[in-house]
Amino acid sequence: MAKKRNGLNCLSDAEVEHAWNQTAERFGKKCFYHKVSKRWKKSELILHHVDGDPENNPKDGSNWRLACRPHHRQLHPRTEGRFNPSRALRIEDLRTSRPATEEMRRNKLAKPLFTEYFNTMMDEFGAVNIDDLCGYVCRESQAVDPKNMGVTSATVERYIDDLVRGKSPYYIDEEKNAILKYPLKAEPSNQLDGIIE
Repeated sequence: MAKKRNGLNCLSDAEVEHAWNQTAERFGKKCFYHKVSKRWKKSELILHHVDGDPENNPKDGSNWRLACRPHHRQLHPRTEGRFNPSRALRIEDLRTSRPATEEMRRNKLAKPLFTEYFNTMMDEFGAVNIDDLCGYVCRESQAVDPKNMGVTSATVERYIDDLVRGKSPYYIDEEKNAILKYPLKAEPSNQLDGIIE
């Protein structure tokens, strides 16, 4: 038996597979609770514990049945009365146990550098040269953490794509190789007043 994260002695994935096959041999590859016979796919049937206790797994399989997903939901409804706080997932359980990758760590350093440089250049000049922006972020991210390689230009270009996507006030001018801000809409002109009557 494998221990699940909530501390119960439950079946491991391999044991569930074996129990599923054993139950299918015993009762057939069908939903035990379905009255109509039909052809079932393996992915449509769930190993169900008759007494509702996932720790009760006798070797003879007397506590197991195969149930389709709708019947399994009926047998184990998730209503207010059935809520069990001791079995509820905690926020800590939802966090990934996989450590952050090196690229994720570099991005954590580089994104603020990108934002700071971009805002400074837009405030001063109203445009940002893409090559200068890439060079600055790559160079500074490496300077902040010398043991890392710094971010790549492709990463900075991804930041730029995110910046100009959708209803962004910025666009890329290919000729100037720069990011510019769309001009503000001009005030309506009174030149047409005499023409339209």
